Amino acid sequence: MKRTIKRIASFAMALSILGTNTAVTKLFVPKYDNSIVASAFTQAKSTRIITPDTDITINTRKGPSTKYDKAETIRRGTFFEVSGYEDTDSGRWYKIKYYLESDTWKTQNTDRWVFGKYTTTIKSETDLKGSDNREKIYNYCKKEFGLNDAAISGILANIYYETRSTAFSPTSESKDKTAYGICQWKNGRKTVLHQYNDYKSLKSQLAFMYDELTYGDKYRSLLSTLQKNISNNEAGAKKAASEFCLIYEFDKDDITDIDSLSQDNQNSYYWRLDKAKEYFNEYNGNKQNYLYSGTLISNVYVRETPEKKNDNYVMINNNERLIKNKGESVKVLSVKDGWGKINEGWISLNYVKVDLSEYFYDAKNIQNIPAAEFVFKNQIMVGKATNGSKKNTFDPKEIVKRAELVTTIYNIAGKPQNVTYKYIFNDVPNGKWFTNPIIWAYDKKIVAGYKTDNMVGVFGVNDNITVEQVAQMLFKYAALCKYDTSFIRGESSYYTQSQWAKDSGAVDWAVHHHIITQSNSTRNVTLPATREQCADMIKNLMENIYKNK
Repeated sequence: MKRTIKRIASFAMALSILGTNTAVTKLFVPKYDNSIVASAFTQAKSTRIITPDTDITINTRKGPSTKYDKAETIRRGTFFEVSGYEDTDSGRWYKIKYYLESDTWKTQNTDRWVFGKYTTTIKSETDLKGSDNREKIYNYCKKEFGLNDAAISGILANIYYETRSTAFSPTSESKDKTAYGICQWKNGRKTVLHQYNDYKSLKSQLAFMYDELTYGDKYRSLLSTLQKNISNNEAGAKKAASEFCLIYEFDKDDITDIDSLSQDNQNSYYWRLDKAKEYFNEYNGNKQNYLYSGTLISNVYVRETPEKKNDNYVMINNNERLIKNKGESVKVLSVKDGWGKINEGWISLNYVKVDLSEYFYDAKNIQNIPAAEFVFKNQIMVGKATNGSKKNTFDPKEIVKRAELVTTIYNIAGKPQNVTYKYIFNDVPNGKWFTNPIIWAYDKKIVAGYKTDNMVGVFGVNDNITVEQVAQMLFKYAALCKYDTSFIRGESSYYTQSQWAKDSGAVDWAVHHHIITQSNSTRNVTLPATREQCADMIKNLMENIYKNK
């Protein structure tokens, strides 16, 4: 009898009998369904493949075991829908629905079983959209389950906790090797997961979660709750986190008896609820204002305060340090002394990589990327607003004005607010954007201004600042910070400079501490300084100051 495939309305819930080589045999793919092609399926592991030494068909059974009578025989490449499953000692059996067709008859078989070892999930081959695993999981739950942000936040909070040391990684494994994957499946569930094609991949694990939530008798009601009974608010996010934790993660039947949980599990439970609330606020329009987002270039511990101390780590779950992982996205809410505040605590900005093109439309013109990134990450120089664009301009070659540099140093110092206006300079009236920075810098002996021909004291608000003047102001600020101000007299003789700069030793100091280098300055330091030059000099100084913070 000739057997062909009848197109199923939605292949989203379909499995396929595994092929012999790299794909499902094209012969058994419906020609009229261009969404299913042979190249969409990857090769299965040899332990789960129907090899050329075996028949290219597989028997269906009338129950979930080989002890049940054989029913029909279906060919490799057959697509079928799953209506349920049962786990046995030998592995998972799927209750399936498939179609047989001939010229004279057609039938639908709905009470047949097939051993999961010989099947692969079409959904596991679905391309996942997103820049990182968290975003991919979010998009998957939104598309495949149709969940609102609160329900997805509850799921994400649980997955984050289960994989917290590896940041949503599908290869996450417990220390005792008993639990594996994004949901830390264990025991029989772990065994079944390992039967899935490419089980270490995120897409296959999401397919496994899909199968459990869609077809598992124990978890089907959980999916229904997530789809129908979760309000799209903070309370809904916490409810989703609670039910997913207790039913899916803790595998409990009674979801009301929290007190029966161990203390560690109770701590874990309430932590997940708080995390779900945080995720919901991020996803659902109540986002906390943040300065910028970046990507971690290394694993980094989260600290309670912005400083290096052995006792200020953020701790979770039985004295385990909270760690953010390489490749994970972070949103920086505020900055202080080289540290960035994120939702969980403080991290060193040395480990945060920022894509400047996301914030400056002229990023392609920046030659000294490390310097520009440093001053932006630390919110020392954030660029200039541009009409009609959400991005600023960095203007790397623009000449810096004296008022601008003083304001930059004022920003580095944390924008002190205890500044009382006094008339010192003729060109610094009260109430201007530069007034407080200049008065503060004058009080701290960072600037002194100069006299005009008629002996009126001026600051030179709109005068171009020179490289040697930048060195002088940074030299004075370093002294204020009690940073090393030692230098060797004459060490800057390579550079052309004013007599006052030679006398003060500012350029000697800047050369001695590698703040002025041959890569960021010409030989003539009496020339005006560009924004990119200033950024590099500031970076060279502040990296050293921040090391001690």
